[in-house]
Amino acid sequence: MFKRIAYTAGFTGLLAALLLTLLQSLWVVPLIQQAETYENAPAEQLHQHADGTMAEHSHAHDEAAWEPENGWQRVLSTTGGNLVVAVGFALMLAGLYTLRAPGRTVQGAWWGLAGFAVFVLAPTLGLPPELPGTAAAELSQRQLWWLG
Repeated sequence: MFKRIAYTAGFTGLLAALLLTLLQSLWVVPLIQQAETYENAPAEQLHQHADGTMAEHSHAHDEAAWEPENGWQRVLSTTGGNLVVAVGFALMLAGLYTLRAPGRTVQGAWWGLAGFAVFVLAPTLGLPPELPGTAAAELSQRQLWWLG
């Protein structure tokens, strides 16, 4: 029985990860690439101290740190992360589905839709991803979303 659960979760997790990677490549990755232009821009600023002297403020990144390049590295990294998450959720869903022991495929589809609604749909109803520095909802509204 465990073997069947693992195969089912692996296959459905792979399908879900590939679909999610496709959707992220169309909508999320362009937003990340735009945000990286802000992140990689020089951030040298002058600010004044209490004694009236000016001081430079610098922002440095570790040049040796690895980050995926645009293209196959980014897609492969995104697919790998999505695969881990999707297989994990599929294992939970397949295990719970097996414990519940429903008899029909339609019930399995309802379980899958419920999982999608809880783990994917509900979080997206709140605040969409935005570029740094863009106007978002007021702070109190954002906090209320996370609390309520």
